[in-house]
Amino acid sequence: MKVITPPALEPVALAEMKAQIGVKAVDTASDAIITRRITEARQWCENFTDRAFITQTREIRFDKFQDEFRLPSASAIVSLKYVDINGTVITLTATDYVLDTYDRIPFVRLAYGSVWPSIRDERNAVRIQYTAGYGAAAAVEPLIKEAIMLLVGHWMNFQPQSENGMIVSHVPKPIERLLNDYVIEHYQL
Repeated sequence: MKVITPPALEPVALAEMKAQIGVKAVDTASDAIITRRITEARQWCENFTDRAFITQTREIRFDKFQDEFRLPSASAIVSLKYVDINGTVITLTATDYVLDTYDRIPFVRLAYGSVWPSIRDERNAVRIQYTAGYGAAAAVEPLIKEAIMLLVGHWMNFQPQSENGMIVSHVPKPIERLLNDYVIEHYQL
C-alpha cells in the first residue's frame, strides 16, 4: 500500500498537543518538532491499526484479480486499473465492481454479471486507488487521538534520554492497548 495524497491535516492540532504536554501556546520554539512528531505518531498509529484516520488517497497493487480485495479504511474507489495481456494499462468502469463497506473491513468485489478481464502475468498488474479515512479530525475516534497524543508526549519527554544512551521503550504498551480495538486484523469476517 502506498499513500498517493496524504491527509491535509492531522487528527490532533498543534495547540491541543501543546496543552497536553504542558507547553505554553506562546512558546513557539518547539512548534516544528511537535508538528513533525504529531505526523509521525499518526503514521505509527495508522500502521499499527492498518487504518487511515484522516481522508487520504492510497493505492494498493495485486498480481492478479481475486474474488475480493481487502481495502482497509476504504470509503470510495478512485480507480481500478489493470495491465492487459498486451501490456496496456486499462481502467475498469465503475459498473464492473462494487465497494462493499457493509463489514468493518471494506472489500472490492466483482459486480453481479461481470467477469474480471484477462491480465498480463506480472507483478502489480491490478492497481486500486481509493479514498480512505474517517474524514476530518473531528471524526477520528477519541481513543485514537489520545494514543497519538500519548505517543508524541512520550517522544518529547524521553527523546533526550534515548540520545544519551538510556534504554527507553519506543512505544509504551498503554498506547498499543488504546489502539487494539481499532486494529483491522482483530476483526473476524
